Amino acid sequence: MQKAFYNIGEMAAILGLSVAAIYGHLTRRNFEAVPPPVYLGRRLAWPVDVTDAWIKKKVENALAKAQSAAPTPPRKIGRPTKAEAKARK
Repeated sequence: MQKAFYNIGEMAAILGLSVAAIYGHLTRRNFEAVPPPVYLGRRLAWPVDVTDAWIKKKVENALAKAQSAAPTPPRKIGRPTKAEAKARK
């Protein structure tokens, strides 16, 4: 029999967050960091299929963002020259 729901401890392990951090995200309704839960009575639960789809979507978005981002040239270290300081103004 397959598991239908993840509990809060399993979600903490899957997402690499602490249980307190998950509760904090839920309190602030930050569903970018944690998928929305289902309440089974007073207990929080996350459907396995919905959670796996949410994680897959997050991975796809991160990969698309990484591929579309243009590489930025490295910044010079140290104090700018007078010409560079004038060019900024």
